[in-house]
Amino acid sequence: MCGGWSVRSYIIKARLDAEKMIVFREGFIMIKISFDKNSLIKQLKTMYSVVVFDRGKKYYQKGMVGKLKISNHRTKEKIKITADVYGSDTYNTEMVFNFLTNRFSNSECDCPYDWGKCKHSLAVGLKFIDIWEETCQIDNEFKNFEEIKKLLISFAKISKNNDDEKYEYTSDDLAYEDDEYCGEEDALDITDKNDAIDYLDKQEKKKERLKKLLQMIGINAEDLSAEALGELESKVDSKSRNKEIKKIKSVNLPEIEKKKGIVNLTNKYHILFNTEYTPRLEIARNDSSMSYWRNEPENILKEERAHLTLSQRELLKSLNETNFWYGSNIEWGDLFELAKDSGFEVFLNSKLPKNKLTFNENPSKIEAEIYQEETRNQINYGEVMEQKDFSFKLNGDFYKKKSIYSFCGSVNVVRIIGNEVQIHPITKKLSNIVARIFEAGRNYHEGYYQYQRQENFVWTDVLNEEEIIEINEIMEDARKYFDCKTDLSETFQVKKFKKIGPAILVDYDSEKHNLCVRAAIDYGFSKIDVAHTMYKSTRGGIASFQRKDFKNRSKFHIKINGQEIHYADVSHKEEKKLFSKLHLDEKYGFTKTLKCVRENPKKIIHYHENHWPQIKELNYPIEFSRDKFEFFQENFKADFDVDMNAAQDWLAFDVDCYLGRDRIALADLKSYLKNKEEFIRMNDGRMLRISNWEELERFILMLESFYQRENGSFEGRIYHAPELENIFVNSEYYSAKVADGFKKFISEAQNGRPLKKVNLPVKINKTLRDYQKDGISWFHFLRKYRFAGVLADDMGLGKTLQALTLLEMNKVKEKPSVVICPKTLLFNWEDEARKFFPNLKTLIIEGAPKERAKNIEKIKNYDLIITSYSTIKKDGAIYENKKIKFNYCFLDEAQFIKNHKTQNAQAVKKIDADYKLALTGTPLENSVSEIWSVFDFLMPGFLGNYNNFTKRFLTPIMKHNDFKALTELRKKTECFMLRRTKSEVLKELPPKIEQILVSELTEAQNILYQEILANVKTEIEKTVSEKGFAKSQIHILAGLMKLRQVCNHPTLLLKNKDYTKYESAKLESFKELIGEIVSSNRKVLVFSQFTQMLDILASVLNKDKIEYLYLSGKTKNRKELVEEFNGSDKKKVFLISLKAGGTGLNLTSADNVIIFDPWWNPSVENQAIDRTHRIGQKKSVNVYRLIAKGTLEEKILKLQEKKKFLFDNLVGESKDLFKKLTWDDVKELFK
Repeated sequence: MCGGWSVRSYIIKARLDAEKMIVFREGFIMIKISFDKNSLIKQLKTMYSVVVFDRGKKYYQKGMVGKLKISNHRTKEKIKITADVYGSDTYNTEMVFNFLTNRFSNSECDCPYDWGKCKHSLAVGLKFIDIWEETCQIDNEFKNFEEIKKLLISFAKISKNNDDEKYEYTSDDLAYEDDEYCGEEDALDITDKNDAIDYLDKQEKKKERLKKLLQMIGINAEDLSAEALGELESKVDSKSRNKEIKKIKSVNLPEIEKKKGIVNLTNKYHILFNTEYTPRLEIARNDSSMSYWRNEPENILKEERAHLTLSQRELLKSLNETNFWYGSNIEWGDLFELAKDSGFEVFLNSKLPKNKLTFNENPSKIEAEIYQEETRNQINYGEVMEQKDFSFKLNGDFYKKKSIYSFCGSVNVVRIIGNEVQIHPITKKLSNIVARIFEAGRNYHEGYYQYQRQENFVWTDVLNEEEIIEINEIMEDARKYFDCKTDLSETFQVKKFKKIGPAILVDYDSEKHNLCVRAAIDYGFSKIDVAHTMYKSTRGGIASFQRKDFKNRSKFHIKINGQEIHYADVSHKEEKKLFSKLHLDEKYGFTKTLKCVRENPKKIIHYHENHWPQIKELNYPIEFSRDKFEFFQENFKADFDVDMNAAQDWLAFDVDCYLGRDRIALADLKSYLKNKEEFIRMNDGRMLRISNWEELERFILMLESFYQRENGSFEGRIYHAPELENIFVNSEYYSAKVADGFKKFISEAQNGRPLKKVNLPVKINKTLRDYQKDGISWFHFLRKYRFAGVLADDMGLGKTLQALTLLEMNKVKEKPSVVICPKTLLFNWEDEARKFFPNLKTLIIEGAPKERAKNIEKIKNYDLIITSYSTIKKDGAIYENKKIKFNYCFLDEAQFIKNHKTQNAQAVKKIDADYKLALTGTPLENSVSEIWSVFDFLMPGFLGNYNNFTKRFLTPIMKHNDFKALTELRKKTECFMLRRTKSEVLKELPPKIEQILVSELTEAQNILYQEILANVKTEIEKTVSEKGFAKSQIHILAGLMKLRQVCNHPTLLLKNKDYTKYESAKLESFKELIGEIVSSNRKVLVFSQFTQMLDILASVLNKDKIEYLYLSGKTKNRKELVEEFNGSDKKKVFLISLKAGGTGLNLTSADNVIIFDPWWNPSVENQAIDRTHRIGQKKSVNVYRLIAKGTLEEKILKLQEKKKFLFDNLVGESKDLFKKLTWDDVKELFK
């Protein structure tokens, strides 16, 4: 074995019992030779077919090799080995061994088996290996080649070496002998040769027998002269075929022919190595420019048969049989060996002296290198692993700038460099690698096989899977046959795994919420995802499961890890079985391509609940590559430690959170909620699902009302105490340790009054009802803790009186209180103050700017200042600049600041007061955002900023009808909002009877309505489509207004204002109803949104001579009109604009109410009705709502009924104050 040599040194490495070496010195050259028995035997295996090697080995083992003779060869470093081998005949066998290359070569045998590489020569080679091994054991120190040859020759003579003993053959041996010539691939193509010879022995004459025997060894008897045939006939004298053939072959036919004067063919023909189009060997005449190829060698075989040597005959036969055009399997080494032995001169392309090729018998070894590529990530059927490929690289003159022709055969490499032919022996394994490199090089370059130096091409190839498994043998052979360099270890640990089975691989990342489940075959060292190897085929309409590489199936699965190479046979059967089982049943959660990926928590939980149990029932081994795929259910719990200091308006608490028994950080819980996770990952890797998820959400939202300090504790103002208490009271999920001050405060908050009783002035105490006294106590509870609140009593329950009583009881010198109310109620406050508290100094700030400024200068002289919303917008800057601070600030009809963006809201929020209160019977009309705006005035920050309020309450309640969010908002505000209804506190108040009077549109009115409906619907749908719903509000309201006007009276919409020319169904109903009421000597309030409609009603009343009063937005003397209506028996009807007279009026003299047209917001209608159904009313009140059948008005009533929960659950009264119209609401109106 050779590790490489240079010009001055040759080194061949091998082992002899791991220690003994034979060293040769010749001149200044030192050759280090070692004996390796296994290596020499492996070499013989590469030289012979499997059948021949096995038979030859049996010959050797049975002692069928005779006396071995070792003699000198004409080449210094070689020896000749000869011996007789006994079979059915005795065969003389000769072999040559080269000490320099450590190789056998040029075996010959006189048996009929193709003159060499037969079982007899193999047996001789094995016998020689034994002789050499015995020689090394005697003497392992030599000085030169002559001495080693002498010692081997001498030792061969004196060794037992079978002496002259001959082997006695059995019938089995004879049968075995004949099989070789009748069954081997390389044997002559003769059918039933024994029968033919037996037949000739009996039936044919000696000449015919000779003809058959010559045919057996490839000679045509007709090509021989009579002299040659005569000489050969003398050898046919035995019935033993083998002996006869041996004698025939001993005859030197060319010598016989020379005696006849025949010309030597080497002077007649030459060989051309032609590289045009495709490389090929051709034979050509010396006297012609024509070369012979294809059929011509066959003709020469016939024409020159008598003159050809055996080598020439074999060369021509090979040229005739070789197809150079499709020459992927051409044995170039054998062809050039035959060309060399034939004696013919060989030229490159043309017979020119400069083109003559010479054969280098002892070429330098080809430089090569074996290495591993740098580490890379390889996805091997779904498994990501580090892998290093083995590469074999050719170096040296492959990168030089000269013409080189290179060919690879099964056991050799032929290179033509310049005019020199080199034949390099290699093994079959190495030839496969080199052949692939040459093929890649041929594809890379233009032309065929002529390789020029290329900058970018690397003469290398990656070892395939079989070669990786045999890497140790390949490296050993490479060191022997190449000048091979490598940094790889001498040996790799190659291990084959045989036990395989199915497995489930789970890659679960609980942090990124990614789950991948794979079905795999476990090969012991690696697991293969069958989704990457198998698929379902429906080819030809027939379903079947196939492997993806079925056309070029991998035989092995290999994993390289450092010095370890693990491999296993690919089990197509097991992979198909697993794939088909999981593919055909959806319960396992795989797709049809056997993929199972879930990428969000909800899908992961669904998979865990619906598919994972079935996976576990398979009882396959389950391997988790990351987090374990298991979930547990636990409740969220928390422990509170609460402290409070009311005097400093300070509330603080510590809280510890738990999942089951495990303590968990609050930050993890917040993240869990924020990201809407389905589970939470604990520190020990467990995955927990929170059973009471909604309770956790409630808890986290509550914390938003407080400020978290750096140490983790929370603090805030004490007005958040009810919300905090509401969390942990009566709950199994919380425990709380609370301070006494907190308990006291909660008791007062729940009772709505201070623990200490409030003493009322004696005079007013007799006037106030019990619920009003409770209201004043509630005011004082708020005052004690400097809170603010909303008195939301039903209309007509005396909110004004309660407020004035509070002011009387808590007057502060030179610090007046202020009431801000609608302009229409200014004098109502003044009258009430004078009536009940004559000593309460009041001042109305209204009128011209100079007058207002003058009054503002003297406000410290008054106890109560009364101003309007419209005025405060103008004077707000004055109060602010003068730094006027009030005792109390009351907002009457606080819904005037329901929109926090309006000037009304912004102006009143700048008022500076020690205490603030809001009065309104309708704290909520359209949206819960109105509540935020009112409390932003009363207690800024109590409901958080608007963005947080929107996220926590507004969006869930208004968009998603979230009842729980609505309940939370009510719980948070209920301590600061007092609401009593008439039905609760005024048991003596007469009942309110409500009726809906439906009128059917007249024919003409209906035609007009349907026409307008169609036009409005088309226009609105187009506008919404183009601009969107939000930007189409004005168009929608205008369209709906037209429809409502037609329902009242066509005149409201048409240009002709003479109402008598058109019919109105509701007007006719009104006439009948008003007639009945007036005739019964009762009074009635008539409300309409449209003043034009009120004008028509006034005309009807005038026509019928019914006395009435009329109040609209233009009316200045509201007070006088109210007093006149209540004090006059003649005025039976009061026509009132809904917006102008819906609030601040006390009209208890009427006991009937007509709502001529319904309004979107029923609270507005209720306010109008409460003008008469209030304190002081002695009679039952009848309410009539006039509705046009089959119109928009009926839809309005249904819409009101549909949305009743909001006000009821937030404020506490059964009145539905519904939100702004949505697009779905609008579409419903047009159906």
